[in-house]
Amino acid sequence: MKKTLIIISAVASAFFFFIVLPIITSLFSIKGQINSIVDANKENQKEQQRISELPKIKGVIITNNLVTNPVSHHISALYALRVGAKQKTSGGRVRGGDGYQDYSFSDCVIDYPKNTQLLVNGKLYPIYFDKAIIVEVGRTEKQKKGVFVEELKIQNITHDYITIPEYINYKSFDSIRRLMRVRVEKLRGKHKIIDSYLNSNEKYGVDILLLKEYTFNTGDTIVFRGEIKENTIIPLF
Repeated sequence: MKKTLIIISAVASAFFFFIVLPIITSLFSIKGQINSIVDANKENQKEQQRISELPKIKGVIITNNLVTNPVSHHISALYALRVGAKQKTSGGRVRGGDGYQDYSFSDCVIDYPKNTQLLVNGKLYPIYFDKAIIVEVGRTEKQKKGVFVEELKIQNITHDYITIPEYINYKSFDSIRRLMRVRVEKLRGKHKIIDSYLNSNEKYGVDILLLKEYTFNTGDTIVFRGEIKENTIIPLF
């Protein structure tokens, strides 16, 4: 009888540690992940509300030159890159998700030719900033408010667990990733998420870098959060 009780106790313990405990741990992990996302969404809503209350500047882009986006190689009078990222979640895939936590930021990386100016309320102002929160973008070039070009999804070559579809040749895919990384390197120091992607030795780096590209032509109106102080355009964040 005593031997039977010992066996039953051992089986019950094994069942708890190898079946019940992992299920409980998984449930808490998923719950923690969902709570984290909910909290992040709440903070993002507060941030969006704060940003929406900042003043706007509308200026016509004046330049005789062009600039090349180092990542896409698109040529324009001015380009803006809205930065985002995907990071693998520790809890794995949750229902309705792809196993990644998405991050999106309001500020865009901006670049334009030297001596570019903005015409604001009939007055020309030189511009020197390299980031801004873009408020409006046109749907077509005819609207002359810039236009969305594409979203680039650049996977980090240092993370082996990123899956590659069977129909894609791995060597070709890896070569493209390495090429894109070299291009992104030219944006180092422009945004904290871009730097996190490039600093692949970090424990919690960026798995997939997202870049939404907007281009503007000479004569287009760019609308962003900012103000004019002492004859200088200052972006607000």
